[in-house]
Amino acid sequence: MKLTKLWLPLLVAVYFVVLLWPIRSFYTRPFDYVSLGETYASSQYTTGSGSKGIGDDGLYAFAGYYYITGGDPSQVNFENPPFGKYLIGLSVLVFGNENSIYVIYAALVLWGTYLLAKSVFKSKSLAVLAVSLLGLLHLFIIQFVPTSPTQYSITLLDLPLTMFFLWGVWFFLRTPASWCSYLISSLLFGLAFITKFFPALLILLPVLLGYQFFYRRKDLIKYGITLLLVPFIYLVSYLVYFYYHASLVEFIEFQKYIISWRLGNPIVMGNIFRTIFTGSYQNWWDGGLTIDHEWTRELPVLFILALIGGMYAIKTNNHKLQLLLALSLVFITYLTVGSVGVARYLLVVTPFLTILSANGVSKIVSLVFAILVSRGYTKPVFKHTGN
Repeated sequence: MKLTKLWLPLLVAVYFVVLLWPIRSFYTRPFDYVSLGETYASSQYTTGSGSKGIGDDGLYAFAGYYYITGGDPSQVNFENPPFGKYLIGLSVLVFGNENSIYVIYAALVLWGTYLLAKSVFKSKSLAVLAVSLLGLLHLFIIQFVPTSPTQYSITLLDLPLTMFFLWGVWFFLRTPASWCSYLISSLLFGLAFITKFFPALLILLPVLLGYQFFYRRKDLIKYGITLLLVPFIYLVSYLVYFYYHASLVEFIEFQKYIISWRLGNPIVMGNIFRTIFTGSYQNWWDGGLTIDHEWTRELPVLFILALIGGMYAIKTNNHKLQLLLALSLVFITYLTVGSVGVARYLLVVTPFLTILSANGVSKIVSLVFAILVSRGYTKPVFKHTGN
């Protein structure tokens, strides 16, 4: 079947209809701020650790509406930057529902993965393969589809973070490079940085600067200048904070407090690999094993295929694919030494892993076909040249 501009949107539309139509009320029911506010008021965040709990999804939904209606971002869920929660609040204002915007995020992640893969491979078929691998991945699907009928919301911050970072990389790799593409790329990285607490960006950006140094050296300073947008955007995201606390010194102290609070987060070294290959992780409260319900068997397969695809990227000297490999390895190294290593944290580089996996699948198929030809099981395919 010949791929056309009509077929791809149609296939994506069918994909979303199949997933979302049976649970469409989840994306249309009215947002209940009063009920969620009562849950928050009796939760561990206001009355102590022994109180009735509220999950991160409910917390972010409550905070999002609180922020978008003028609330002080230092009062609710201060430990994450505010922008991702502002977007949840925006979803409530526009759609009347906090979950609706996540369908848009998912569509943009799929689209961005397709464009990035097509840029890397110069092949629509491999780009479609990469998007298919991502679209069928359980870890991706559950970011915008509830896992049970009783789940209240899906309003976590990993999917919008992934969307902004993915598109930032795509604009970074656009050719020919220009001030405009660099500015948009840095803007998107800034938006990623204010969507969720994302210190890994501080080690991922040097990877991009390294790419500039080796392959676009004449643009190195130009791109470095555009990265000044990142701290500027971070500051702008707290404008409402300055309405309540009109002091730069107080803001700096507030940021120092956030960092000190985050430094107290638990870390289980190497846990991410246990999660990838076994689907369970060593928990941080008693050292026992906990099943990661966001894991499925395709995750270790995807990881191995990505490594194979990455090896061939090095062998064939595909610079863009090598960059995706470097970003993935650096981020996974960060997760290895600086996190508890649950599967959801991998989402940021999952589009890159699926692109690398598509390359791995392509090379494996080519290798198998070459073996079959060498043993006489099939004949090589020659393109007709017209001569």
